[in-house]
Amino acid sequence: GTIGAGALLIAIATQVWGSKIQTTLPMMHGRGVDVGGLLVSRQQMLIAVVTVGAIVVLGALYRYTSFGVRLRATATDPDAAALSGINTNGVAMATWAIAGALAAVSAILIAPITAMSALFMTFLALRSFAAALIGGLTSLGGAFVAGVGLGVFEGVVTFSWSVKGLTDVL
Repeated sequence: GTIGAGALLIAIATQVWGSKIQTTLPMMHGRGVDVGGLLVSRQQMLIAVVTVGAIVVLGALYRYTSFGVRLRATATDPDAAALSGINTNGVAMATWAIAGALAAVSAILIAPITAMSALFMTFLALRSFAAALIGGLTSLGGAFVAGVGLGVFEGVVTFSWSVKGLTDVL
């Protein structure tokens, strides 16, 4: 269902905005920082700071708040959570709202450093899902480490072999 809905939305977006690649201006201008011979742009540094901030906030929300307790209970056993008085539908809606907000922020941040089209987030979403699977669906830190590891692997493959689209296949 979800993949079908995504395909439908992509088809609609392609009809409305076309398949032409669009570019956006970076939010942060100026020369970046040289790290080990690689130039890290200010936009990339902004993305790193926002990512670490989001992980810290989500980790604290998950671990130290009553919402985090309800979220963990719902994720572990939705029926038992509902029987104990937790509004599992409310938890699910809040979780989807947080996920949507994070997706919007990530799209806004990454748009200036990648080509935008109707398919722009599709491969990124697949990579994110792979990182979550490798790092653990219940481990925020594990998913982050797996995402960074996959990104480094993709960068090495892109740098080593200049076959267009190779990283999308891997």
